[in-house]
Amino acid sequence: YKITIYTADLPGAGTDAKVFIQIFGKNGDSGTQFFDAKRDCFERGKEDVFGFELVDLGDIQKIRIGHDNSGIGSGWFLNKVVINNQTTGQTWIFTCGRWLDKSEDDKQIERELFPGQGSGAVSDVVAYEATLVTGDISSAGTDANVFMTVYGSKGSTQKLDLTGKFERACVDIAKFESMDLGALTKIRIGHDNSGLGASWFLDKVVIKNIRTNDIYTFACNQWLSKDRGDKKIVREIEVKP
Repeated sequence: YKITIYTADLPGAGTDAKVFIQIFGKNGDSGTQFFDAKRDCFERGKEDVFGFELVDLGDIQKIRIGHDNSGIGSGWFLNKVVINNQTTGQTWIFTCGRWLDKSEDDKQIERELFPGQGSGAVSDVVAYEATLVTGDISSAGTDANVFMTVYGSKGSTQKLDLTGKFERACVDIAKFESMDLGALTKIRIGHDNSGLGASWFLDKVVIKNIRTNDIYTFACNQWLSKDRGDKKIVREIEVKP
């Protein structure tokens, strides 16, 4: 596979961090592959070309690309990624056009990207909307960083870092895209226990498939806390029948 990485021509767009990619196809995935760190790559306005010898992944459905946030100038503005299967001649284009930076945009340093127009295969990308309801009891809100993974009959998302207030009796909305997950079965949700008020009483999470309007409810009604309830800060919650 020939992989071409396009860094944007913007101030501070280049990165000194270690960049990795994971390619997902119908026949499997590549595993996490780090690009050659010995080269002076990923500079502002630069086009970097790499070769990877991999098993045939079939039609490529998505990629996960990011960096390890190392180095002085770790923030990176990724324009796009182009992958060419040099055996079949198929090409897939993954447009990003966003920062992968702990201090810019949405603070994410890795992203899932899906094939766009002009690609050899266009994936079935679905938009989802998650509604997170914090309980209405004393000290229910959290200052910690909240994350979630969503599981369905056809697969799962990567770990999603969620942004919101997560205050007592507060409703937070998180939107995300993924390959079609099928019927949702469970979520894994938690926080990193950071901040002065890390304990969180989660009432429930409701996820809507924007395309089909199917709605899935995950009732929690428990603490995610190191010092309350059963002392767990991560929970797997099955969908409510």
